[in-house]
Amino acid sequence: MTNNNPYNLDLFITLLFKFRIPLVFFSSYLIYFFIKGVLLTYPDLFHYPFMTPDSHDWISNGLHLLGYDVFYSFRNPGLPLLIAVLYKYNILFLLPFLNQITLFSLILSSYYLIKHITNPFISLLFSLFLFLNFFLQSFSLFILADLYATLFMIIGFDFYLKAKEREKYYYFCSLSLSISFLFQYAIYFQLPAVILHFYLYRNNISIKHIIYYSFPFMFVNFIWFTYKYFYFGTFLYSGVMHVELLKFHLDSILTYAINVISILGIPTSLVLLSFLFFAFLNFLNKQFLDEIIIFCLYNITCWVFVWVFLYDWNDKRFTIYLIVFAGSIAFYQLSFFYNWAFRNNSYYLFFPLLLTIFMIYYSSTKYDSPHVLNQLNICSTRYLEFQTIQKRSASLNITLNSNISIITKYNDFGSLYYLYERRKASQIRINLPLNFNYYFDIPCVEYESYEPYKWYSDRNLIANYVKMKPILYPKCDHPNIFIGNDNIIKLN
Repeated sequence: MTNNNPYNLDLFITLLFKFRIPLVFFSSYLIYFFIKGVLLTYPDLFHYPFMTPDSHDWISNGLHLLGYDVFYSFRNPGLPLLIAVLYKYNILFLLPFLNQITLFSLILSSYYLIKHITNPFISLLFSLFLFLNFFLQSFSLFILADLYATLFMIIGFDFYLKAKEREKYYYFCSLSLSISFLFQYAIYFQLPAVILHFYLYRNNISIKHIIYYSFPFMFVNFIWFTYKYFYFGTFLYSGVMHVELLKFHLDSILTYAINVISILGIPTSLVLLSFLFFAFLNFLNKQFLDEIIIFCLYNITCWVFVWVFLYDWNDKRFTIYLIVFAGSIAFYQLSFFYNWAFRNNSYYLFFPLLLTIFMIYYSSTKYDSPHVLNQLNICSTRYLEFQTIQKRSASLNITLNSNISIITKYNDFGSLYYLYERRKASQIRINLPLNFNYYFDIPCVEYESYEPYKWYSDRNLIANYVKMKPILYPKCDHPNIFIGNDNIIKLN
């Protein structure tokens, strides 16, 4: 076919940077996140509406570091340290604002990560995909450590890929992954991907240098587990049943399949599947992929093995560790469509542009919350709802079954206007007594004297150690708590 296209991709990318389009995009992102962060700065976190039971537990862990007598679960120290510093200087209300800066940084670091496998134009489209992704935007409202852990994981992997050209970046990779570990243990589940890739493609480094570059990660792990051993008498102590939940199972497959499709969107998931199909055909023909693509595939494989088949607790938030890798592969596949169009006829650009619009649109469609497990969007006003069942092995954990129904809905959760209206509504009830039961479905707490740290601690005690005690906190034996009349939980 004769090439009738007067343009080419290289010229297009040159023009992209000449007019500073990436700078315009990321400046716009930053302005949006600043406005969103301001709307999330409530006078305090007592009336902050975007809290999960885990949010109260993270805050209680931070208060414990300050010496307060609170009930806590001894989680990874990264977020509790941040909470402790903010609380000490009376600026804990800024934590939701920091979440927005963290999400902006995550999008920026993902932009640089995907540039290793594709061109800047596709990288910019991927950043827009992440920016408009409803799961990420709504998840960042909540006080949780996974967002911070994911950010430093992506930064570390970016350094790892750069280290092929400059070996010193391995040290910065190790440092970033150690910070990710301080926020969550999830980096452990991705380490096999790094180790296997390093063994196959980066094994020209001496043992001495490997020890040197991995020192930050090993040192942070050594300090943390040594501290736990001397403080609790065991390296594996945790108030949450992390180790006990590690067991092989098959009943999470449908749950995570639906929720991965939900956060990526149906078009992006189909593009991802098309890549896997063609990659398999190329493998049969002994046409092997680039090592960086293989690195992403290793990470996807590790995620699937651990969260779907090994860790027996279903939670949509765990998909945050997958979205960058799965999205990167999908947009890498998308780049082939653009290359094909640029090589042939400019009219063919209509197809990849339309596909890009659908990928971004379905990524941004809204559902009830970033924690809902049983919804899959068909369009902006309808979704499939799967029936949920409780697992016998864990009475508070749920899976999905194949019975589905089509639900019509309209939801503005996460929009700036919604956040503005939510904040304005909270100011109306800010002076209500603390035993007024407006705080979602958490029963109210009655106690004689009011202190800020005690409010956070009691909320944590009720939301976690009473409601979730049977599965996550079986060793909890708090003598000063009982359930009184009208389901009011009282503290002696």
